[in-house]
Amino acid sequence: MNKKSLSERIFNKIKEKKIIPRPRWEFLLKNYIVWLLGVISLIIGSLSVSVIIFMFKFSDFDIYESLHNNFFEFLISNLPYFWIIFLILFIVVADYNFKQTKKGYKYKLSTIILSSIIISIFLGSSLFAFGSGELIDNIMSRQAPFYSELINRNIKNWDNPEGGKLIGIVAAIQKNDLNLLTHDQKEWVVFYNSNQVLPQKEIKVGEPIRIIGEKQEENIFKAKQILLMPPPGREFINRNRKDMQRLMPNFNDPEEKNRMKEMIKKMEKYPELRETMMERLEMAPLEMKQNLKKELGLYECLIHSDCKTPFEYMVRSDCPFESRCLENKCRVVCPRAFDSKLKESINKKQCGENKDCQCEHYKDKNINNENCRCVEGQCLAIVE
Repeated sequence: MNKKSLSERIFNKIKEKKIIPRPRWEFLLKNYIVWLLGVISLIIGSLSVSVIIFMFKFSDFDIYESLHNNFFEFLISNLPYFWIIFLILFIVVADYNFKQTKKGYKYKLSTIILSSIIISIFLGSSLFAFGSGELIDNIMSRQAPFYSELINRNIKNWDNPEGGKLIGIVAAIQKNDLNLLTHDQKEWVVFYNSNQVLPQKEIKVGEPIRIIGEKQEENIFKAKQILLMPPPGREFINRNRKDMQRLMPNFNDPEEKNRMKEMIKKMEKYPELRETMMERLEMAPLEMKQNLKKELGLYECLIHSDCKTPFEYMVRSDCPFESRCLENKCRVVCPRAFDSKLKESINKKQCGENKDCQCEHYKDKNINNENCRCVEGQCLAIVE
């Protein structure tokens, strides 16, 4: 009787609330969606593993002693936390979806998690072998904001001039220094010893590099070791390629002249900067280049009239001293007014090259062949 009344109550309840049974296809669809989401989560987790392997492969294991106090510190600073968290998140999602399947409740949570980790590592290793880790990192480093802060903190570790580390794109290369453009749009002059610090592969303009050394002062860095940029994060550094045009000096811009004047002030302390400055000025049109060099103090003179003969030479009688502009420097010279052998006038061409001159007209122990020049067909003894 009780059973009958219970059945009747249930039947009446169904009738009252107009409950109808769901079709079988709804349960099948839900089951398929749950499985699909679980598989997608597992694949995304595996892709994370492939990136983790890729980043670990190119970590600086060979030079960690130069970068950190110990291996533990190196390991902590180089762990790809973003991808590890990403992996954990999608393993959790995959496990949850598996639990929602028809028979998922039968398995222990620990078994499901361990199985997910093993499958992710196996699939991730396979995907890494096919280059997916590098592909994903390249896409992220080109497009993702906060890449160096969140995704690849090793970039941030290298962007530390005060700590003796620098990273950027080579903008120009000179004999003993190079110009480096960092991702924060700063230009550094890096001094190096080409026999000691350069990598085996020749570095080129436009190539991203890393530098271990010491900051001398603002925008001046002395390199102890120069390293090529490994694949992880390379595309992030390459974002600055489009900004390299900014390093082309605008010689009509007063700010550019002020920057160059500041560099010239540093030339006394760093003579190597002269070559950098001269190369930069070579980009200017000829007439502007000469005027700028004179204006910036790189040239003492452009023509002879820019030079004045010092008074102490004007009053001397042993030679008609003059001040000439030679190689853009004012030099005191003693011209040969008369050839003792050929008895020819000064107006006649006396020489064609330096070896034609002996400067016998000016007897001085300091005048040697190096200080005896043929200038515009005239032999000059360079006195000062």
